Amino acid sequence: DPTSTIPRAILLAVGVTSLLYLTVAMVATAVVPWEELAVSSAPLALVMRTAANERLADALSVVALFATFNTVLLLLATGARITYGMAHRRLLPGVLARVSGRGTPWLATLALTGIAAAFVLSGNIGYVAQVTNFAVFGQFLAVNAAVIALRRSQRDRVRPFTIRGTIAGVPVVAAVGVAGTLLFAVFM
Repeated sequence: DPTSTIPRAILLAVGVTSLLYLTVAMVATAVVPWEELAVSSAPLALVMRTAANERLADALSVVALFATFNTVLLLLATGARITYGMAHRRLLPGVLARVSGRGTPWLATLALTGIAAAFVLSGNIGYVAQVTNFAVFGQFLAVNAAVIALRRSQRDRVRPFTIRGTIAGVPVVAAVGVAGTLLFAVFM
């Protein structure tokens, strides 16, 4: 029953992730003062260097590179499908709506991979990570803004998934999502 299991799964995933983030933050600030963490370019590597040794800090840096790579791959996969959907609805050039025999939006994937390669060729991994974060924030902002727009423009539509709590027809959760995303984007 997706109408009950999907919301529960999403809330469980958000809860577990929040718990992990809070635990890491508490451990990090217990090992290194927050003032030092705030000015560090690699705060978790600093924690590992302080708590253990240089080798573990280097290992953590390698893990961070793979995590960034994983995020980029995720963005390429989802971005290609978003690009395909927009091209299919004629919001982008129609050529980006071409799919392979298996239904993969290959041209949109190729175009986004080219754009990602251009960022990688800049040679600055910090810049690539910032662009990746900005893209994730952009997707979160777009989803929350779309929820608000659709809830206001199509009020009578029957929906299997609902968001409780609205003020003047605006879902509170989506409004908080927009505000939070903008705050993170500005202060990141």
